[in-house]
Amino acid sequence: MMQFQKMTHFTPAHAASRAGFTIVELLIVIVVIGILGAIVLNTFASARERGYESAIQSDVRNAAQKIKAFHAENGYYPNTASELAGLKLSFTKDAYDGTVNGMIYCTITGGANERFSIGGWSKAGKRGHYYSSASGLKQTTSWTNTNASLCPLLNVDATAPGYINHWGLLGGNNWQSWTN
Repeated sequence: MMQFQKMTHFTPAHAASRAGFTIVELLIVIVVIGILGAIVLNTFASARERGYESAIQSDVRNAAQKIKAFHAENGYYPNTASELAGLKLSFTKDAYDGTVNGMIYCTITGGANERFSIGGWSKAGKRGHYYSSASGLKQTTSWTNTNASLCPLLNVDATAPGYINHWGLLGGNNWQSWTN
C-alpha cells in the first residue's frame, strides 16, 4: 500500500511576509533607473547640441555659396539689407542663441581687401561657426555683441574702408527681415 506524505502549505502569516519586495531591493531598482535616466538625458542633450552646431554650419555654408554667386554676378559682395534679402538666405532659426546678437554678416566692399564673413552663435552656447571668404568655414569659442569686435574675429577688419555689417539676429530673438 502506498503512503502519501502530508504536504505542507504556507500559512497566511508566512505568505504575508514574502508578498513584496524589500526596501533594499526597491532602492536598488530606483538607483539603477536613475543612473540609466541620467545617461539617456546626457546623450540626448549632447546630440541636440551637435544638431545645433551642424545646422549653423550648414546655414553658413549655404549662405556663403549664395553670397559668392552674387559676387560673381555683380562684381561686389552684397552690402544692403535688400540685396541680402534678394538672396533668399534661409537659417535654422531655432539653432541660434536668440539671447545675444547671434548672427552677423560683415563685408568690405571694393579694393584689395574686399571680403565677407557670415557667422552665427549656437544655442548650445559653446561655439560659433562662420564662413570667411578669406579662410573658409571656421569655428570660434568667442562671441561678442558688438560688430567692432566680432567682425575682426571673423576676418573682416571693422576699420577698413568700405566696411559694412548687418546683424541677422539681435538679442531678444529678433530676426531681421533679410534672414527670411
